[in-house]
Amino acid sequence: MKKGTKIIGFFMLVLCLVVSMTGVAFADSTTGLKDGVYASSSTPDAQGSSFKITNMVVADGKVTSFEFGWYNGSMKLTTSMAQQAPKEVQASMLATLEEVTDYHNQMATVLDGSKVTKYAKAAPDSKVYTTFQTLWKDVVKQAGGQIVADATSTTSNSNPKTGDSGILVYVIVAGAAFIGMTVLRKKKITV
Repeated sequence: MKKGTKIIGFFMLVLCLVVSMTGVAFADSTTGLKDGVYASSSTPDAQGSSFKITNMVVADGKVTSFEFGWYNGSMKLTTSMAQQAPKEVQASMLATLEEVTDYHNQMATVLDGSKVTKYAKAAPDSKVYTTFQTLWKDVVKQAGGQIVADATSTTSNSNPKTGDSGILVYVIVAGAAFIGMTVLRKKKITV
């Protein structure tokens, strides 16, 4: 009976490891981009402000340079401009510019907009991330590419970039239960 218990225990351990490894691999990726220069812009709001992806250069099927910014007409908004804005809108403008900068910096690192994650300090009502992803999908379409969802991701993700963390919690709880059962079984045998 001990041999059977060891085999089942080993099988459970391997299964838990496999599930936990796939549980953290949730991410989309962009494929099939054609070389060229691409751009996209959101519809201007009542104040004439919009978000733009400009000068996205694709070479050898990969993004090599990229700009994401917040504009008023053709003028790119900056922190120094926001600091000169009226006090009642200054904080909001600075927060939006900080979020825009985060997405731009992430994109400079990963060079794939589908891998850019939502800014941790984004205001609950901020639509910058959603706008960024919409613009990214538009330039990918222009470039003849596609965004491929990871085969392990689900449609009910709590975080659209890292997947549903519920499976990881399940694996941890199942592992703890397995260890607990093993310890209790050993105590029962030795008593």
